[in-house]
Amino acid sequence: MSHTRYFRKNLILQAGLTLNNELGGKEKTGFIFQAVTFKVEGKQEVESLCFGDPGEDTVLFNFFAGEKIHRLWNRRLKGFADTSSGESVDLAAQQYPGAIYCQKRDGADVYFSISGLMSIVDEAIAYTLAESLGMRVDHRYENNCLNRARELLRGCILD
Repeated sequence: MSHTRYFRKNLILQAGLTLNNELGGKEKTGFIFQAVTFKVEGKQEVESLCFGDPGEDTVLFNFFAGEKIHRLWNRRLKGFADTSSGESVDLAAQQYPGAIYCQKRDGADVYFSISGLMSIVDEAIAYTLAESLGMRVDHRYENNCLNRARELLRGCILD
């Protein structure tokens, strides 16, 4: 991993942990990021990154990150216009916010999901990362943490 990529990955880790702590969340040491891209030509790409050390919760966080993407993708297939998993929360079924829908400039559908922080922070960091990478995002999306996430992630673009 290049020094620049390592620095950016650490910046994302610190932004997520800082925002989570500022909102009074449980002390964390890491979280999981997943991205799924449905390319225009029909191919799929899946990426999963570990930020920091989620410890014994790594598998659980991976499961929830994937569940959030799957739920959001499935609802969009059914014709719902959801742009975040926060629009279909069911706490009794352990279905949390944390995934967002965006598009690449070539029209490919992309889903970003984070799991391991407070759900509102998961979603704010995912949205802000999509924005910083130049993805098309729904600008009507509301999250009270967005401005702080943008401030903490200012200038962060992954290679």
